[in-house]
Amino acid sequence: MDIERDHYELAYHLGRRIHEGKMRLTEARDEVARAGVNLNSEVALLNDFRHMLEGTRYTRALSSSAIDSCLRRLKAAGTIRQLARGLYDYPVNDPVLGTVAPSADAIARALVARDAIRMQPSGAYAANVLGLANQVPSRIVFLTDGPARKVKIGKREIILQRGSPTCSGA
Repeated sequence: MDIERDHYELAYHLGRRIHEGKMRLTEARDEVARAGVNLNSEVALLNDFRHMLEGTRYTRALSSSAIDSCLRRLKAAGTIRQLARGLYDYPVNDPVLGTVAPSADAIARALVARDAIRMQPSGAYAANVLGLANQVPSRIVFLTDGPARKVKIGKREIILQRGSPTCSGA
């Protein structure tokens, strides 16, 4: 599939408009076709970017250098931000607070999808999530059936401890 850089960028922006509900898939396909991309490539591109915007795992068989280049450009433009290795999100800007950090639950859901593991909140964070405590803990701990590790997201640290989570998901 030989697609030029501007075709990728066009498909990305159209995919974003589809995701936001501002455009239908058929309208986007027509616009990409007018740009000179063949039908199979345009459908593949729009689906790729739609899945990326919906937060589903990106598994398209592109070269790693093409993916790295695209992610690097989007990161440099401020369209996305890198939270951890292989973990990106769209920055949310609040008029008063500025750029808002993603919630621990959103990060946990992304880790579950990316690493194919199960997790559940533990300790003070679990008590806060259940409404049993008002205190928001500085150490966010999850039990996981995956490897134990620490994930640094900005100034926050999410600790994954090896345990046996009894429910699936985060």
